[in-house]
Order: sequence, then C-alpha cells, then structure tokens
Amino acid sequence: MLDIVNKNNNESMSSRAAIGVDGSVELSLPLAKAVRDITKMMVNHASCDDIALATVQCTANMLPGCNAVFIAVSNDLAEATVLATANAPFAVQGDAVAISADSILTRALLKPQRSHRGTADDVDQLFPNRKIYPVEEDDVIMCKAILRDRAEPLVLSIITQAINVTVADSILTTLGDLLLALCTGYDATLSNEQSQVAIFRAKREWEQTVDTLNDLVCLTREDGRILRANRTTERWHLSSVKAVRGIHIHDLLHPGCKHSNCALADAVSPTADNGERRFTHATIVSDERLNRVLSVRSKFIPRNTDGESAANDASVVIVLSDVTALHRARDELKSLNEELEGRVRDRTLALEMVNQDLTLEIERRCRAESELQASRDELELLSQQLINAQEDERTRLSRELHDSIGQSLGAVKYTLERISSAGGKLSAEESGVILGNAIHGVTEAIKDTRSIAMRLRPPILDDMGAVAAVRWLVTRFSETYPNLEFHLELTVAVDEIPQPLATPLYRIVQEALNNVVKHASATSALVSLQRDDQHLVLEVVDDGIGFDAEIEDTGAFRKLGNFGRLGMRERALNSNGILTITSSPGDGTRVQVEWEIGIETLQERQTDD
Repeated sequence: MLDIVNKNNNESMSSRAAIGVDGSVELSLPLAKAVRDITKMMVNHASCDDIALATVQCTANMLPGCNAVFIAVSNDLAEATVLATANAPFAVQGDAVAISADSILTRALLKPQRSHRGTADDVDQLFPNRKIYPVEEDDVIMCKAILRDRAEPLVLSIITQAINVTVADSILTTLGDLLLALCTGYDATLSNEQSQVAIFRAKREWEQTVDTLNDLVCLTREDGRILRANRTTERWHLSSVKAVRGIHIHDLLHPGCKHSNCALADAVSPTADNGERRFTHATIVSDERLNRVLSVRSKFIPRNTDGESAANDASVVIVLSDVTALHRARDELKSLNEELEGRVRDRTLALEMVNQDLTLEIERRCRAESELQASRDELELLSQQLINAQEDERTRLSRELHDSIGQSLGAVKYTLERISSAGGKLSAEESGVILGNAIHGVTEAIKDTRSIAMRLRPPILDDMGAVAAVRWLVTRFSETYPNLEFHLELTVAVDEIPQPLATPLYRIVQEALNNVVKHASATSALVSLQRDDQHLVLEVVDDGIGFDAEIEDTGAFRKLGNFGRLGMRERALNSNGILTITSSPGDGTRVQVEWEIGIETLQERQTDD
C-alpha cells in the first residue's frame, strides 16, 4: 500500500512541480529528484532527523541563496524546536523557536492547506540571532505546515528574496504534500506493526502482572472447569499452572470433597441473577481445610463479538482473595476496641467519681468558707459584746460600789466623825449606839462586797468544784425566781470533771438559766449533768415558748442581741465541746453540751490531784 501511495504521490508532485506557476520547467528535475530521495529514505525507515536534513538540503539546492529551516512544534502549540537547517547560520539544530498568537508559525498551523508568506519582521521574531548576520530588507519567509495524526506537527520554512516567492511556494507545496502523504502511509504501516508488538507485550505483561498477584485468579468455563490460572496455585501449594487446566475449580481447592453443603463449592459455582450474568456479591468463606478466610467473586465474560452470551459460549473469571490476615486484624481490632471502650468506660467512671469528689470538696470548701465567714462575724460580734459586757459590768460594779459599799462606808465615816468631834462628851450609852451603827454599816459593806465577789466568780467554784457550783447556782436561781420550778439531776462526782472544764461548764449553765428566766416564759427547767466512760453531757431543758432554731440562728438574729448562744458556743468550742441547741415554737428549748473525756483523762486528773 505504501508503494502505491508513493507512486501516485510521486507522479502528482512531479507533474505539479514540472508545470510551475509561471510555466517554467527548470524546477521539475531537481524537485523530482528530491521527491525520489525523500521517498526512498522514508521507505528505508530513516530517522526523522535524517529526513528533515535531506528536505532542507534539497530545498537549498533547488533555490540557491535561500535559508531553509525545518521546525517541529509541540501538540499543544506551546513550544517549537529546530530539527534541521540549510544555509541558515542563525538557527541551530535543537534551538527553541518562539511561538506567539500572531506568529507566522501559528498562522501556518491553523491553515495547513496552503503555504504562508511573512515579512522580514516575522523572520526576526522567529530567529532573533539573524540580526547578527547581513539582513536584506526585502527578505520574506514562506512556511508550510505538515499535520500528522499521532505525531507532533512539522513546519518547513524558506527565507528568500521577494522575487523568489513563486518558486518557494512551489517547493513548499510539493515537499509538504509529499511529506504528509509519506508520513501517513509510514505511520499506518508502523502503527500496525507496533500494534502487534504492543498486543503481544501487553498480553505478556498482563500475565506477569496477574501471576504476581496474591489472589488466586482462575478463568473457567461455565461448568467450572479451569481454562487458565495464575501462579498463586503454586504459592498456595494446590497444583502447577499447567496441570490445573481442565480441573474443576472446587476439585482444585478441595480434592476429594464429598460434602453436599460445602460452603466453598457454593461460593465458586457461577451464579446468575434473573438470567443476567454479572459480578456476584462478595462472598466470605472461612475454610478449615485451606486454613484460610477467602473472599470469592465471579464474573461472566461473553466470547462472541456481539456481546450476547450464549449458553456454552461464555467463560467465568473467579477471584479468590486470602483475607485471613484482614479478618484476624479485624478481630484483633474489635477486641482492642472493646478493650479500649472498657478502659474508656473505666476512666470515664473514675473521672466522674473524681468530679463528684471535687464537686463535694468544692461544696465542702464553700460551706467551710461560709462557716468561717460566719465564725468571723460571730467572733467580731462576740468581741464587741464582750467589750460592751465589760463596760456594763464595770458600770454595774461602779454603781454598786458607790451605792452600797460607798454609802455604807460613808455612814461609818460620819458616825466615827461624830464620836471624834464629841471629844469624850458623849455618854457611854450614846457612844455605844453610835458605834453599833458603825459596826452595822461595816457589816453591810462586807456583805455587799461578798455579794459582788460572788456574782463575779463564786468561790465555791474554786473551793468545791463545778458540781457544787452548779448546785449552788440552781438554788440561787430558785430563790431569786420562786415562780419557776427548777429540777437538778447531777450524777457526776466532783473529781470526775476535769478542772479545765469547770469554768466553761458553770458559765454555760449560768447563761442557759439566764436565757430561761429572761426569754423562755417557762414554768419549769431541768439542769442535768451526767457522764459515762467516754463523755460528759450537760443539758438545760425548759418548757417555754421555744423558737425556730433554723431561722433565728442567723446573722440578722444575732445582731438583734442574741449573744448568749454565741458565748455558750465559744466556751464549748474552746473547751473541745460540742454545743447543740434544739428548739421549735411551743415545744421549749434544749441546750446540750457534750465533752469527750476518756478514762485516761480522769486518771491523769486524779494523778495530778
């Protein structure tokens, strides 16, 4: 076919060149020779560079004095390269040629049917180095594009004087058509040969690729007998590649298997869905004989060209993938996830418990801060009350000293002054009466002094202990307030109360009884002091009107003047006791103080005594 194409093209090119545009036949013989030489090179499979060099040399021979350049352009028209030159020192093989939207190369490529003419400026744009060589102002450039199907386009360029345009156009048209025809025939022949080689190479590479797969790939007939298998059969120690042909795939995997419900046999049997052959859904089989977990897939392949599968004209591709490691990793991952989830649950539970503890600790600290602030407020109020109490006590002592002792001593002084001023003129009887009055005044002063001292701190507390002091205090209150009935229950001996507790105990009883007679409106009161091996318990109970201890034990209530309970609480705390006040409206009030005193404390006390 190449020879026929070449012969027809030779005749047409030769006749076209011989006629010429201007009727001249001077170009016919050189052009025919050039066509013959280039055709011969193409038939002999000459290289592209040699054909390009021969073309520009023929062009320079046919048009003496011209510059011929053969250019290859990339398929994306982004760059161009010089393939060969003749009589063109400004262009060297391998040089890059500039391409722009208005370049003569672009115009030639857009309309390859004819040759294109350009000016000297087009020449200088393509070949900037031409400026260093002698330049003719009337030079022109002629270009003819040669487009090929599977190769980059070519452009043959001739730079000559304007008078040679007609000859240059004939040369470009003839050589361009010749090269296009030869390249087309050459590419077709070469493409056929290369296609055969490529098919063989692809087949061999595909077989090698399939052989390298870890999956077992089998091509079988519809009855399950193997046509071809990859070398995984050998790696799985099933059989050799050549020996598996004609063997049923189930017999290859399970030799001698007689189980009617074999899961692997069902998995590798070709199936059809409503008569339509297609990929079956992936099937996972855990096979004990192979000690593998297999993923099995199958696909029907029609052999006839029209794509319609016939009953006995189809093959099946069966792919068996060993997913044992994947399933083992999946099981391990599942176990690891369960373990991690368990650890997360444990950590979450631990964090929740820690958060609960922290919340409780924060609440406890908040309560402690509130209690501390309340305690500070109570101490501040108690301190102020203590100062006020001291001032009140000093005022009371000053008043009592002035009103009682001062007046008594003043009366004694007046009596003694009368005796002194009489100078012995008084009779014995009158002197006796005056001295009796003085003695009575001194006696009253002594009595008042003892009463004041008793109210400040009864000597019985130091002399006879807390039990006797409490009994004396209750008796005194009974005498002072006869309308109240006081009861006393003391089951504690004098030596059973540690000396440091005597004063706090006495003062708490004193304050509690003062609150009863002042605020309770009670008819009876009970003072109880008992102990066991570990505790000493003091109780003061009345049947008065009571109060709401939850509401009235507030800062606002304390600021109204209820400092008695603050004093009792402080005395209890300072002596390591616990004060509890229980009351409700109409049910009376119970004041209880509990001290922890072990047997060791009592023994130490008795030893000290």
